[in-house]
Amino acid sequence: MPNGCNWSKMFNWSITEQPQLQHFTDFLRRSMLPEVQPTVQPGRPIIDLPCVTKLNTSGMEFKGIEDTHLPQISLRRRKLGKWLPWFEINELQIPRILICDQTEKIFRNLMALEIFHYPNNTYICHYTDLMDCLIDTDKDVDLLVEKGIIVNWVGDIKAIVRMFNRLNLQILIENSSYYEVVKEMKAHYRHPWNHLKATLKDVYFSNLWTSTATIGASFLLILTAIQTIYTMKQ
Repeated sequence: MPNGCNWSKMFNWSITEQPQLQHFTDFLRRSMLPEVQPTVQPGRPIIDLPCVTKLNTSGMEFKGIEDTHLPQISLRRRKLGKWLPWFEINELQIPRILICDQTEKIFRNLMALEIFHYPNNTYICHYTDLMDCLIDTDKDVDLLVEKGIIVNWVGDIKAIVRMFNRLNLQILIENSSYYEVVKEMKAHYRHPWNHLKATLKDVYFSNLWTSTATIGASFLLILTAIQTIYTMKQ
């Protein structure tokens, strides 16, 4: 494959026993899917999902995951760190994908296979549909590259945006296996407290020294208030 691309690096797939394969594209697809496949709920499409940069402004974090199957995208809750145990954040964990010159062709072959042979289990189409919703501009791709989700071997950020934005053109996904994850993401984005927490984190808790100074100043302010109240009572 040109430019040193290979499928195992591109999609994190592993070889297992694959009975009744149609052809090599079928083998590739099945190798990319987990043994326990996601649940597809009828009539549950992805609608009005904010893009990556908008979700990030609400405090949602993103993390690239290695050694897992491509469709295994999950939303996890974790603490911000030992210095800020009261700050919990939602982290969208997405398997790492290497984008090279051949990626779009491979996706199109996989999607065509699913539409004709697995119309009720179009998991690769679900994945590209979700990525299309998450990626609107160059900034979205930049953030996904920064978080280790996309490995950019094409060099052109705009080419990656165009690829994901056109893969699902004229393909209707009525039953997405990511419906529940997307539902949680939208609920997170709509909650005003999450936007406030994100602002506080960026302004006052962006690093250890800023966090320590902020906590120290807050503690001093509380002590000053207590002393003032005590003096007034005297």
